[in-house]
Amino acid sequence: MAARRTGVPVSWTSTQELRPEEGRILYLHVGGVTRGMRVEWQLERCDRGVQARILHDLRYLRPWLRFPLARWVTGRVFVSHVADRTLRGLKREAEQAPH
Repeated sequence: MAARRTGVPVSWTSTQELRPEEGRILYLHVGGVTRGMRVEWQLERCDRGVQARILHDLRYLRPWLRFPLARWVTGRVFVSHVADRTLRGLKREAEQAPH
């Protein structure tokens, strides 16, 4: 996977486990700065359309990421930004899909 954060390229490799009957997709980041992070996408139909959530369990396996500033940059500046954009796109696509 790859994305951009204000022009800065970011990329990672992850495994994916689909659980459509539960409305969930599970990921495990196996490559990139966020290696070890577990991600869960949740989709649920509701009266207003689709509620989409992304849950992150970011483990800082690399020693240099354990410093507070590095954790903030990785988590808030990059992961949260990419997740927010992902959620908007995920919600839009799910609401356009047939029931």
